[in-house]
Amino acid sequence: MKKYVLLLLVMASGGCVFSPPGDAGSRLGRHYFLRECARCHALIYPEERTADQWRHVLLRKKNKLSLTGDQLTKLEKYLIGNSRSRR
Repeated sequence: MKKYVLLLLVMASGGCVFSPPGDAGSRLGRHYFLRECARCHALIYPEERTADQWRHVLLRKKNKLSLTGDQLTKLEKYLIGNSRSRR
């Protein structure tokens, strides 16, 4: 029985979508991603694009976002850090 409970815990923790690394900047970047990007369209998972593609998207969209420069940097770090080329 204990083995099944442990197995369920391991499976549950590994199945989270958008599991950000532990640092606060990455958690904030994820927050900005979910808040800003979902305002206008369905979310695209960070790993669906390469780092270069995300940089291009941010250049095009940065004027539409209600983020400060620091917030935009955190968003970019989150997207680049979780992009296809980084996995």
